Amino acid sequence: MKNPNILKNFQKYKNKNIALIGHMGSGKTSVGKLIAKKLKLKHFDSDQLIEKYTKKTINQIFDSEGESGFRIIEEKTILNFINKKNIVLSLGGG
Repeated sequence: MKNPNILKNFQKYKNKNIALIGHMGSGKTSVGKLIAKKLKLKHFDSDQLIEKYTKKTINQIFDSEGESGFRIIEEKTILNFINKKNIVLSLGGG
């Protein structure tokens, strides 16, 4: 990150959840980990959570369930984290 001081702006979000969205490969997970570390919050990545719970890779889910099946799994996974407090959640890029 070119300007590490940019994270100072996130202090006002310390007791709130932060969700990061963006295109695939845009750095949501990397930035999410930095923010979580700076604010002493837990970081979660929705794709990693999906893979953990289904014991399948994202590609395997797309192959077996299709995009619509994946989106259902993704929605259920994210909804499980909506009520958690003090987290940074990096969402998938699709």
